[in-house]
Amino acid sequence: MPMTSYSARVGRAVRYLREVAGISLTEMADRCGVLTVSGWSRVETGATTMTVDQLQRAAKAIGKKPSEILAFVEAAP
Repeated sequence: MPMTSYSARVGRAVRYLREVAGISLTEMADRCGVLTVSGWSRVETGATTMTVDQLQRAAKAIGKKPSEILAFVEAAP
């Protein structure tokens, strides 16, 4: 079974929570201060590491605390 980086797990969690909140990829990129949609997509897939600032902005955008996102990651199988 391949190992997944923690960054990729956080990105996937943010993507899932974004989709549940009904926020588009374009809107999320804008709210997180990322200039391109493809740039934010790379963050959500783990191809680019999410910064702490981006985690804080993403959490605010989806109505969560950063700690709630990280707890969600830790609880996932």
